[in-house]
Amino acid sequence: MNILKYLIFWIIIFNFQNINVYAKIFKFNNLEEARKIYPTNPTKAHELINEAIEYYKKKPNKKWPWLGWAYSDKAHFLDMEGNKKLALEYQTKSCEEQKKDFKKVKINHKKRNLIQCYYFLSSLLKDNNFLEKSLSVSTNAIDIFNEFKNNNYEIDEYAGSKEFAYQLVHRARVFKDLFRYEESIKDYQQYLKAISIKDLNELASDDYLSALSEVEFIYSTRGDTKNEYKYLKLRYEIIQQYNKSNLNLQARINRDIGSHYQFTNQYDKAIYHFDLTLNFVKKSLKINNSYANKKKLFLDKEIALMGKLDSEQSIKQDLDQYKKVYSLMLSMNDELKLLDKSTAAYTILDIYYNLINDYEQRKINLNNAKELVERQIKEAKKIDSWTLKFFINDKRNLMFDEAWNDIDLENFNNALKIANELKNYETNDTGISEVKKKVDLQNLFGQTYSGQKKYKKAIDSYLLALDILNKSFEKDFDKESTVLNNLALAYNNIGETELANKYIKLATTREESTNQNDLSLIINYNNRAALTMIEEDVLKYSKKSYELFNTSKTVSKNSIPFVNTINFLGGYYLRKGHHEKNDIKKREYYTVAKKYYDEAIEYVEKEMVKNIFPYHEYLYHYSDLLALLDNNNDQCIKYLTAASKSIETINPKDERLIANYTLLFACYYKEKRMDEAFDVSLKSMLVILSKFDQQNFDLNFNSDYQSISMYKDQVHSFIFEVLKNSHTNIEIFDKYKDIRFIDLMFGLQQVVKSNKLTAKLSESITRQISKDEKVGADIKKYTSLLEKKREILKLDTIDPDKIKKRNQEISKLNKELENLLKDILKKYPDLRKNFASQVVTGGLLHQGMPKDEVIIQYTVGNFHTFATIITSEDYTVQRIGANKDKLSKLIKEVRNSLELKNGKPIEFALSQSQELHDILIASFTDIIKDKKKIIIIPDGPLYSIPFELLFDKKNQQWLIEKNAISTSPSAYSYVALNLEDNLKFNTGNSFLGFGDPNIKGTKTAESLDFEDILELEFSKVFTRGGNIDLKYLKMFPELPETAEELKRISKQFDQNSKLYLRDDFNENNITSINFDNYKVVSFASHALVVGEIDGLSEPSIVLSLPEKITDNNDGLLTASEIINLNINSDLVILSACNTASSDGNANSESLSGLANSFFYSGAKSLIVTHWSVISKTSVDLMVNTFDFLDESEGDISTALMKSKIKMLKNPNTSHPIYWAPYTLVGRIKTNIR
Repeated sequence: MNILKYLIFWIIIFNFQNINVYAKIFKFNNLEEARKIYPTNPTKAHELINEAIEYYKKKPNKKWPWLGWAYSDKAHFLDMEGNKKLALEYQTKSCEEQKKDFKKVKINHKKRNLIQCYYFLSSLLKDNNFLEKSLSVSTNAIDIFNEFKNNNYEIDEYAGSKEFAYQLVHRARVFKDLFRYEESIKDYQQYLKAISIKDLNELASDDYLSALSEVEFIYSTRGDTKNEYKYLKLRYEIIQQYNKSNLNLQARINRDIGSHYQFTNQYDKAIYHFDLTLNFVKKSLKINNSYANKKKLFLDKEIALMGKLDSEQSIKQDLDQYKKVYSLMLSMNDELKLLDKSTAAYTILDIYYNLINDYEQRKINLNNAKELVERQIKEAKKIDSWTLKFFINDKRNLMFDEAWNDIDLENFNNALKIANELKNYETNDTGISEVKKKVDLQNLFGQTYSGQKKYKKAIDSYLLALDILNKSFEKDFDKESTVLNNLALAYNNIGETELANKYIKLATTREESTNQNDLSLIINYNNRAALTMIEEDVLKYSKKSYELFNTSKTVSKNSIPFVNTINFLGGYYLRKGHHEKNDIKKREYYTVAKKYYDEAIEYVEKEMVKNIFPYHEYLYHYSDLLALLDNNNDQCIKYLTAASKSIETINPKDERLIANYTLLFACYYKEKRMDEAFDVSLKSMLVILSKFDQQNFDLNFNSDYQSISMYKDQVHSFIFEVLKNSHTNIEIFDKYKDIRFIDLMFGLQQVVKSNKLTAKLSESITRQISKDEKVGADIKKYTSLLEKKREILKLDTIDPDKIKKRNQEISKLNKELENLLKDILKKYPDLRKNFASQVVTGGLLHQGMPKDEVIIQYTVGNFHTFATIITSEDYTVQRIGANKDKLSKLIKEVRNSLELKNGKPIEFALSQSQELHDILIASFTDIIKDKKKIIIIPDGPLYSIPFELLFDKKNQQWLIEKNAISTSPSAYSYVALNLEDNLKFNTGNSFLGFGDPNIKGTKTAESLDFEDILELEFSKVFTRGGNIDLKYLKMFPELPETAEELKRISKQFDQNSKLYLRDDFNENNITSINFDNYKVVSFASHALVVGEIDGLSEPSIVLSLPEKITDNNDGLLTASEIINLNINSDLVILSACNTASSDGNANSESLSGLANSFFYSGAKSLIVTHWSVISKTSVDLMVNTFDFLDESEGDISTALMKSKIKMLKNPNTSHPIYWAPYTLVGRIKTNIR
């Protein structure tokens, strides 16, 4: 560009000298003299020019544009001195002068003067970064040329087609800088066409080759590889024809050809041309070893070395080559000045450390590179160098590398910080290079959020990355494949397996059809194996990956991807062995699995000391195999202990330790090392409690919530060991003097009852409370401290001093957390209403229990079931002789007998009821024999059955005939609702009833299909709360009998009682009522349990269906909406709610979910149903219950007991289907009369 600029300058000078009258003008002599002496005496030249400017300003010349020429001379001098800002001011003045009419200047000459002036002005505007103005001025010049298009752009002898070509090239560059690539290409193509037709000699010029190179660059930037290669090939052919002996041009063109072949995976051709480049560089430097030549050629050599290395590694991996190339490039850097040095050597070393997973050395290397770039940026700013933007881009690249390294080290907070900083480096460039950077940034955000388990945010980032790629000219399939893989993994983490498989399948198909990169394909196969739910697909894709490792020359088995492949392939056979019942086949599967795992153990043993996390899963499975197949428990202990210690050093409460400790327990146990076995089991319990603690008051609720109940088997195993040792090995507890094990067991039982529904309620409750800015600020502070603690625990070093510092910080944080939590609970007691997240000690219950009550808390597991029995006299934990499967089978059989056939009950499963009584109650009859009231805290399938219908075969009576039964969702809810003194009764005596919802179907009878008719026929027996699908919601049976039920109950209360029936039973009315005025509230409608409608994640009550569904009135009252109602009533009756499925497996959380939400909203007691109730008997049962309240002294459980006994004594209603469905949940006593 500068060559063209100064060529125009000397054309102007030449024009001056050809006007013979100029010599007679004194001040023109000044201009002519200034130009001559400027190279040797610039100070004198400026004096002459300034003198001329002042002269012509005072005495304007009307014949010639002397002042304009003087301004232009001044601008050129300033430009050559680097003062582009002042040069622009003078050249702007020059063009303003040239626009004027002068007597002696012909119109063509005026236009030629303007064109020449505009060219220099546009260049200065571009240099000063006024690109839009530069474009406008350049276009003005081209518009003048276009007036002479029919004359081949010839204005006069000094402005013709060649000068027009210069203007086109200049404007093309401005278009390019503005990222307007289409217009830039158009100008370049017009220039190239003009030159190739008019001036064949110009084909070999630097200008023409430079224009070709610029066009290649634009096509490359857009991602148009086809056209890029077209112009690259043309440039190559021209050089071979016209400039074959030019060593520098040969080095450059072969470098570029080699890069093209490298990009298109034609590695042999790439290596050939890179070798040619290196040879031409060597020859040129031998002839001319000046610094200027060396600086140019070192760039070609650097690119050739890197390209050759990558191509060779793509054919066959040889890690030693990275060190050799690094050393060579570092020595090249030593010969260059600061602003000419390159970070390429560090890039080579970064790739090497990344390949060998040496993250600490990688960090050091990146810091060295950043130090160099920071020095270059500082120096470039000091001298206002045009190279500054390139150094800033280098820094941007290094920041990406630093962030990825942080992710490998699981330092996600720092990675996120860097990612946010990188947003400031983005430009409006639409080219593929910038597109890739933007995609990389979104991918970085996604990986960081995934590491933080914020999968929804990760998914948003990945989808944005795909959107950016889809808008690019030519899609980068490598980038797209990476994003698709990551998106699939994120969807899998939130349970969206269908979407996960869709995206991973798309990624794999794309890789198989378009990519020759074996490593990318291996990663895709591994991800397919990770995401599939089909075991045979795990085998299929892990085998494909394994076979690639065996055939590829570019990937090594000494790598993390190979360890991952072994985890899937060996893991498949390990799981087959676990599930195989035949001992011979089982051993065969284990043998095959171990064969695969053995292939990676040597590499893993060497690498695990650097970073345990990539090998944690492998070591766990390998240790499992050693114990199972070879009975090699010592090796199992060795690997798991090493893995656990490494994780403990970084984070002693890391959840991954739970699995390690569980397997360690088994290996120690087999070796009869009982003390050590018990110790690791206890440690796993402490990690579980820590996880529970982290979830409390955490505002970062994730859709990927993993219930702590998943560790129920481990908890049960621990409780079993505690109970066993308490009888056989009591000394084992001596070293744990600070632990009260019975409280620990009871606490663990409460913790593992936590589930997705309780977490959702916790979220709703905490968010509701946090609407108060003060509360929200304190909770957020508590949450941020927890997060800070978690991050400090993720120390990426085992340096003793750093560990000591970390422990001091943790100690300080623990005290701060403890004090803040106490303060929060003291200032905001409403948080304690969230019974789902509270744990109470058995000792507190034991001391405060009324004499006539007993609490029985059950925890049901796959192998064990335990009951904690608490009375005022006793506090014990006992094992029950039935596991989850057995209990579920018995309960399902009992529930199946609670049905109608032809309007009459079928035979009740009495023997199963008796067996349940023997299992659940009889084993501790001595403890509860004198108790009048039993409070059940159920678990799992036990939510599905009212204990009232358990039959005592020995005494020939139902349990309800001996004991008043109530249920509590948790131990803490019992304490809060029954033992705390500050719980006040509602002072009113009014009743509020909701019922008889308007849910008439829109279909006519003629349009119903067979299933619809069956649904409506079933409604004739007046049942409520049966299982439905959303498409049948409007065909749900009307409930006119509920209106009568509510009217009869309301007569027990005062005249202020109110009923909302039919269309009045809607969400808008419910949310606008002041519940403080009502002692008893009843919802008499259908209820939906979790899973009855697709997407329904919490239990709901069906309201009158609105004509138009809105967010505020959708026909459903969900558990999370209930918490916002502020119901301060003493009793809520859910006289239709089907709160559990028939076997308790799918929806057993619903009872506790509804109860917790109503309790939080202010209710003290609930009466709920276990199955669809018979409406007529339901009315009788509820009315009788209120009748019995007076004689029961306000004890709801006793009143309900008497009402049930009255009904079961009646031969017509003695079957449990009539009297057993209602259960009292919550507070036992009320002041209702």
